[in-house]
Amino acid sequence: SDKGQQRDRAQPCPPGRFPGRGGDLCRLRRILKQDRLAGPQPVDPRIAVEPDASARDKIAVFRADRGQDFASLSQIQFELGNVLAQQGDLPQAVNQYRQALATAEQAGSDETLEQRILALNNLAYHLHLLGDPTATDYARLGLELAQEKGVLGLQAYLNSTLGEISLAGGDLAAAEA
Repeated sequence: SDKGQQRDRAQPCPPGRFPGRGGDLCRLRRILKQDRLAGPQPVDPRIAVEPDASARDKIAVFRADRGQDFASLSQIQFELGNVLAQQGDLPQAVNQYRQALATAEQAGSDETLEQRILALNNLAYHLHLLGDPTATDYARLGLELAQEKGVLGLQAYLNSTLGEISLAGGDLAAAEA
């Protein structure tokens, strides 16, 4: 509804988990949501491009503005993957998760550790939905990384993904483990 869209635009972006980047990601989410619901309506003059520009065009402008901030870029690619998955475009979502993973690895720091783990999980899950047998490899890699680095909170997601993959393969014992 129009009131819902107006309310969404009127609410300020809450501070993000990552200081300094929460507002950028909030603005990007709004842009992507606007493209989906009402057509392009830029909310930030730095990201304003042609009225018929796609979300990808806006992200390209956003990227240029951010420079070599690999952590932010990886988060943007990950969020775009989530949006594409919600829209049902799983092959493109998988491509975005691959890009998010590659970008996070480029940073080569612990700052992107959680991003790498989440990208591996979402990549595994959506590859599984596409019937790709490599899904298990990505989920296991993510779980190994999370265990090695002691990231307990994300291990549940990876175990859930591995369980779904095992269940779909008929391995009830592994799915329950």
